[in-house]
Amino acid sequence: MPSRPPRACPRCGELIRGIGACPACSAGRSQASDRNRGSGAARGSTREWQAFRLRYLAEHPMCQEPGCNRLATDIDHIDGTGRMGARAYDPTNLRGYCHSHHSKRTARDQAGGWHRPGWVKD
Repeated sequence: MPSRPPRACPRCGELIRGIGACPACSAGRSQASDRNRGSGAARGSTREWQAFRLRYLAEHPMCQEPGCNRLATDIDHIDGTGRMGARAYDPTNLRGYCHSHHSKRTARDQAGGWHRPGWVKD
């Protein structure tokens, strides 16, 4: 089966294969986004949460997604309110996920993420 012909990167015009921007433009955009995002502390992560997170992941080391055998790196809040919610530290409201499964779950539960309608940055 023949492959698709190269196409121009939508940002710089360099010929690339596949979809999206070229690696150079994608990396630059990601770095700029990370700079504007702020640190974990600036986004509300406290020492208390960081210590709790480490304890929880030590007690629940594997990803809770059925069929996944990777280590859990992220904590998912089942009620979706996050670490600022009333049940942030309630173990019955938490589950450990690998980063990939947590990202997929968040994308499904919070369609649009930070760009969804009605989301207001503090």
